Amino acid sequence: MTSLFQKELSRYKKKFDSLFLGYIPKTPKSLWQPVIYHFKSGGKRWRPFLVRVIAKMYRVPSLESLPLEAIVELTHNWTLIHDDIEDGDTLRRGSPTVWKKFGIDYGVNSGDAMFALSFKILKDSEKKWGRKNTLYVLEKFVEMLNLLTEGQNLEFDFRRKIGNIKTSDYLTMIKKKTAALPKFGLISIAKLGGARERAIKSLEVFCDNIFPAFQIRDDVLNLIGGKDCGEEVGGDIKEGKRTLPILHLMNNVSLRERNSLLKTLTKGRNRVASGEVKRVVGLMEEKKSIKYTFSFIEKLVIKGKEALFNIVPSRGRVILEEIASWLSQKRDF
Repeated sequence: MTSLFQKELSRYKKKFDSLFLGYIPKTPKSLWQPVIYHFKSGGKRWRPFLVRVIAKMYRVPSLESLPLEAIVELTHNWTLIHDDIEDGDTLRRGSPTVWKKFGIDYGVNSGDAMFALSFKILKDSEKKWGRKNTLYVLEKFVEMLNLLTEGQNLEFDFRRKIGNIKTSDYLTMIKKKTAALPKFGLISIAKLGGARERAIKSLEVFCDNIFPAFQIRDDVLNLIGGKDCGEEVGGDIKEGKRTLPILHLMNNVSLRERNSLLKTLTKGRNRVASGEVKRVVGLMEEKKSIKYTFSFIEKLVIKGKEALFNIVPSRGRVILEEIASWLSQKRDF
């Protein structure tokens, strides 16, 4: 049975894609062609969709909400383009990544262009939002960008660290890297709609739990694959990423196995054989690391949903509850 959230998202995506592309300049063609290619390669659009959901809850007109939706989607996509370059990923959503198709130089530059375009959209929105609200969104936008880079940097640091990494430190990293962007969108639109402080605090708690759950679920998909996994299975192991299943495994193996695991994680992407990836995944299954991770996700989802009790019952709240479950489960549409 199709949920309310699935119906609304499907309907929203059809309209949003054409509206989003309307923000993309036509020239110079070689600058914006990689952007259009990347955007058309796929994506669920749930981040801008959530902005629209909150906008409806607080009666923000769609014309005032759309610029923020576009900024959120632009930011998401340019960070993906840069992530693929940093990680050396050749596939994104089942297609060649931008840098692989157009070159690293065009990949970096097109991502930078999207970043700059976000500020132009924000500036142009002052006519709709007013000066005070625009400055508020700008402040939150800059704050979010700082968190994104800090989160990415923490991930780099973790890859080079030989000692134990605490789960709390890992959560700090993914809250910055994964939760900061959608949180920016939801809090900003709620503020534009005049939401009370109590409701904003509840949305913050919702974001700080649900979006990390989403990232952890994607980390598991990277290990075990799946119908909706458009990236290289096991790529995180080759890159040496310290995901939650890896952290659990490292804390539940012998010293000898741990040293062997660290050797694999620090080899470098192009030097890790597929057999080594299978061995690590096999160890995870043996030590119940993946089972532990699913349990961890469930706790985050419960806590995130509980935060919605302070949100007035509405169609929007139902959608938030449904998307909380969807983000933390396998996504097949």
